[in-house]
Amino acid sequence: MVVPAPAKLANVQAEILEQSLVIPPEVRRGVRRRRWVTLAVLAALSAGGAAVLVARNRPQPTQYRTTSVERRTVVRMVEATGHLDVSTRVEVAVPEQGALVKLLVQTGEPVKAGQPLAQLDARAAQIALRGAQATLAAAGSRVAEAQTALAAATEARERTERLVEKQLASTSDLVSAKSAESKAKAALATARAERSATTQGLQSAELSQTLTTLASPIDGVVLQAPSSLAPAAGDKRSGFVVGSALETLRVDADVAESEVGQLHPGQVAHFSVPAFPGRTFDGKVVRTGIDAQRGVAAVRYPVELSADNPGRVLLPGMTATVTIEVDRAENALAVREAALRYLPEEAGEAAPRRQVWLVTPRGLEAVAVKPGLTDGAFTVVEPESASALPVGTRLALGVLNPEPSKGSGPGIKLGR
Repeated sequence: MVVPAPAKLANVQAEILEQSLVIPPEVRRGVRRRRWVTLAVLAALSAGGAAVLVARNRPQPTQYRTTSVERRTVVRMVEATGHLDVSTRVEVAVPEQGALVKLLVQTGEPVKAGQPLAQLDARAAQIALRGAQATLAAAGSRVAEAQTALAAATEARERTERLVEKQLASTSDLVSAKSAESKAKAALATARAERSATTQGLQSAELSQTLTTLASPIDGVVLQAPSSLAPAAGDKRSGFVVGSALETLRVDADVAESEVGQLHPGQVAHFSVPAFPGRTFDGKVVRTGIDAQRGVAAVRYPVELSADNPGRVLLPGMTATVTIEVDRAENALAVREAALRYLPEEAGEAAPRRQVWLVTPRGLEAVAVKPGLTDGAFTVVEPESASALPVGTRLALGVLNPEPSKGSGPGIKLGR
């Protein structure tokens, strides 16, 4: 093998090194092209950022929360709470404790007028009759005693008058005699009145003796019956209470002083009860009471309503939430109440609820209106110009804040 000389080896390495540092022309052209692409991208990004900055600084059009003009039925309601009851209730008292011998009806049973409710003990009536007879006899004895006393007083007064004429008695003696006669007359009148009252008691006892049953005075239903034939002293269920039929009930409601003036008989009412959620019952106003109930913070008046009871599902005592229709506008031009209350900050002073603000490409335009019936959410309006508020027109309710605070809901500015 031949080994190159050191000097020749060094020359060969130098040539190889020079060849490795030469950049081919096609490579140089690729690098130059990539450089121009990079510069173009950077220029485009700079132009886009400047455009975004200019757009951000440019004033944005005001965004409004809006509503539309529409035709709808607006109904004014008065709300109240109350309780159900029968239209009429009648108490049938037991003549005296222990007089019942048999109960013929129970609570909740329907009854007809004249239908027996319970049988009475005839012996109690006989005892009561004998007691009334004895009382009448005693009253008669007191009348006789009073008559005798009056006759004696009258005779004493006449004798004293004769003695005074003969100057055998003084004037004071005569005055005393006349006073005694007057007292005797008063005692006789009292005794006769007691005898008259006792006579009526005897007649009642004689009538009670002929009665062997307690009867219902009306057609209806038994609301209360005695708990037993011999109820304990103080038991409130010692007699009968008969109510009118359950097909029609009464609703006793309390209405606020500020709203009672809007009510009159015949107005339509609706109510619901907790026992039937989601179901509505109909009624009408019958009368408005004048005996106010004065509370700590308000004055309320009683209002009576009549309501049909389909299927007799409603029961006396149920709690009712009542709404009474006091006014109605059919197919009326209406806007939301909030549109009447909105006033832009740049607007001048104006009468409240007398104008609305149209949202147009040029900004807001005021339209004068006359407000009418309202249900709290929608209000009937009458524009000064009939063509100023066509149905569907967009009205401003407030300004949408484009940058709401963090953690809050949609930014809405309601103006003044």
